[in-house]
Amino acid sequence: MLHLSVSYNSKYGDDDKKHFDQSFGGMNIFQDLDYGITRPGYITANFTTRANQLITQRAMPMPYHKLLFRLNPRTEATSFYILRRVLENKITNYGEQRADRMKIAILLKDCPAIPSYSKVMKVNKNVNARIIQPFFTAVERLKEAFDYSYITKDGKPFDYEQGVTYAEFSEAELVIISWHNYPDYFAKSIKNARKRYLKVKRTKK
Repeated sequence: MLHLSVSYNSKYGDDDKKHFDQSFGGMNIFQDLDYGITRPGYITANFTTRANQLITQRAMPMPYHKLLFRLNPRTEATSFYILRRVLENKITNYGEQRADRMKIAILLKDCPAIPSYSKVMKVNKNVNARIIQPFFTAVERLKEAFDYSYITKDGKPFDYEQGVTYAEFSEAELVIISWHNYPDYFAKSIKNARKRYLKVKRTKK
């Protein structure tokens, strides 16, 4: 662990406008390890001063729900990718309305196990069986992490059990009504720390 280091790319995603302002370069993460001396049976790892500053003041650590670690990456891959994506959206937009809602079309792009609409239409055209139902089943698996509903592009709820067209489905949003065991205090502290850092940075310009 003492030899772990990180590198950093300021570009985030496909949007050139989305970037962080800190370059990690070739920085070591830990300065020392304590193998059970302070606490028998435990390994204590101490961050370097710079790593600690970057993590607590300038970076955006993301809390993961415990369910994410229990999902089978082979048989429950779609549930895994959906949960990870909504968690990323939650911490990135924490405190805003969009933090708990995402368009289904965007979530589908992060689900490699679900084929695209064009591919399905070239084969058997069974969009409901190959895209819609697998998505609904995957989200249903996540009810341990959150309560949810689906909202049409007009802002109205729809009953997916009654059947929906692909257009209605892809244009709708997954809305998380409430989270179960989400660390709001931690997320709020990270958001506030980031705001303070950006405020100081602006005043220095």
